[in-house]
Amino acid sequence: MSNGRDLIECLLQAVREMQPSFTEEQALQIEQQFRRDWGGERVNIAKRAENGTKPDREVAKGNGISRSMMYRWVSKNGGK
Repeated sequence: MSNGRDLIECLLQAVREMQPSFTEEQALQIEQQFRRDWGGERVNIAKRAENGTKPDREVAKGNGISRSMMYRWVSKNGGK
């Protein structure tokens, strides 16, 4: 969900709150590096799997098929 907030600023603020010894100078260095390296790019932030879910490799292996076969089946059947 995008609400117009800057991701780098939000992330650095969370780090500051969790680690008071994290200095403004360190935050500025990290921010400058990320903006230099990633500025203008569109990035994807993957959601983490929920607790109790298995990685796709384990699901495929447990069903005796390859990951590529599993993905073909999912794409054809919509995950049903």
